[in-house]
Amino acid sequence: MLLDDLRKDPLAYSPGVYVHIPFCAAVCSYCAFSVEVFRNGSSSAYIEALTQELRSRLSEIDSNVKSLYIGGGTPSILEPSELYKVVEVLHGTQLVEFTLEANPESITKAKLKSYKEMGVSRISLGVQSFDDKVLKFFGRSHSVLQAIEAIDAVAEFGLELSLDIIYGSGAEDEGSFDLTVSALREVADRLDHVSCYALTLEPRTRLHHRYRHTLVKDQVVKDEDVLASRYYRLDEELLELGFYNYEISNWAKADKECRHNMNYWLRGEYLGVGSSAHSFIGSVRAANEFSPKRYVETIYNVGSAITSMEHLSSEQERIEKILLGIRCSVGVERSIAGEIPSSLEALVEETDGFFTLTRDGRMLADMVALKLISNK
Repeated sequence: MLLDDLRKDPLAYSPGVYVHIPFCAAVCSYCAFSVEVFRNGSSSAYIEALTQELRSRLSEIDSNVKSLYIGGGTPSILEPSELYKVVEVLHGTQLVEFTLEANPESITKAKLKSYKEMGVSRISLGVQSFDDKVLKFFGRSHSVLQAIEAIDAVAEFGLELSLDIIYGSGAEDEGSFDLTVSALREVADRLDHVSCYALTLEPRTRLHHRYRHTLVKDQVVKDEDVLASRYYRLDEELLELGFYNYEISNWAKADKECRHNMNYWLRGEYLGVGSSAHSFIGSVRAANEFSPKRYVETIYNVGSAITSMEHLSSEQERIEKILLGIRCSVGVERSIAGEIPSSLEALVEETDGFFTLTRDGRMLADMVALKLISNK
């Protein structure tokens, strides 16, 4: 099993490469990422800067790149030929996994054919909900029907498929949530992976602005019991459908975990290129210019878009190992976290010298991590 292997070799899928594509058909109400509305011709300068950065920085990591993840934004809004300019920089690399993020309204069979020829092995589809009312609330550009059609199209081409789901919006009542759960049951045979996140109010988003500056305060479900109930129901349904929880917000069928993201959580090395992209190489974390426009200008004028670098101390590395490791089923080694405090006995369990969260512990992961960090 993948997770057993990763306990023996946590760097098995290191290094990875992340490529950020900031273009979208529209900016969703909850989105705080580095994105902008796509217009014809607006991507050419960005793609040129992106390939320039990738070529110049690829030597910073081991040449045996294991995973490539093209995210955003909406990479599928671009023509495959533009994405190929980025991918060909990695020509000759024997990737274990190649993920492309896509949205239902911009994915077509012609594009899927090109993706497969390009080497894409996995599509991460931003569905978010199977209720059109909720999709409208989010400002999404697709309908439930388009989501189903996109799922069927990906399955037709034999690519692995992951869905993103967001629950807990103010527009989502129990009936809406039931629609999403029922739809997941209907399409489960075409899925390999599901990510489910509770909606959060992020600063500088339209959703946050509506909450702060209008009388409408029910933009997001704040009742922790309701959110926990929906999380537990998703967990139960997905388990019944053959998925297991391998990270707090992620479920996969056997051997279909996202290798690229596992590398993040286990602190393997990765190179991030594009606006807002982060890298972790050696013991150094680096972040790129957030604005797509300034990113392009900086690459052309300076040659590097890195705006911050942090050299981690040994204690900072220990803290990260606990904060990230406790989230996933690999867990945290006893040698790093020490003994389990009695106050955590119902939330943490130990197997073969590794601490992992119980089902209830997942809901209190941050608190558990902080207690383990202070448990020197």
